Amino acid sequence: MEHNDRHAEQPYIIGRSVHNQRIERWWGFLRQNFGEFWIRLFKDMIELEVYTPHIAFQYMLLQFCFTELIREELLQVQCMRNKHRSRKIKNVTCPAGIPDVLFKSPALYGKRDMKMYLNRQILQQLQNLNTNARELNRYGLQ
Repeated sequence: MEHNDRHAEQPYIIGRSVHNQRIERWWGFLRQNFGEFWIRLFKDMIELEVYTPHIAFQYMLLQFCFTELIREELLQVQCMRNKHRSRKIKNVTCPAGIPDVLFKSPALYGKRDMKMYLNRQILQQLQNLNTNARELNRYGLQ
C-alpha cells in the first residue's frame, strides 16, 4: 500500500464552499428526511426525563431497543441513495452514474478498482481484541 505524506499533513482540501455542494446537499437531505426524527425523539426523551444519557443502563437499553430500527432505516436510505443516477457536473472529477454500479464496476467508467480486501485472520484478531477490551472495560479493569 502506498503512503502519501501530502495527505497525512493536510487531510482536507481548502477551497470555496461551492465545491462541496453535492455532499452538503446530501447531508442536508439525510438529516431532514431521516436523522431529524431520531435526534428529536432522543432529545424529547431527555427533556421529559424518561431518558438520562449518562446512566449506562438506560443508554444500553435504548441501544437494544432502537439499533435495529435505525439500522433498517439506514439500509433503506442507503438503497435509495445507491440506486439513483448522479449527473455529470462540469469541472468535477467525480464520475456521473449510479453509485452501486460505480463502486462494483469502476472499469465501466474507465476507472480503476481501488477497493482493498481484508485478510480475514487479521480481521478476526481485531474483533477478538475489541471484545476483550470491552470485557475489561465492563469490569473496570482497563
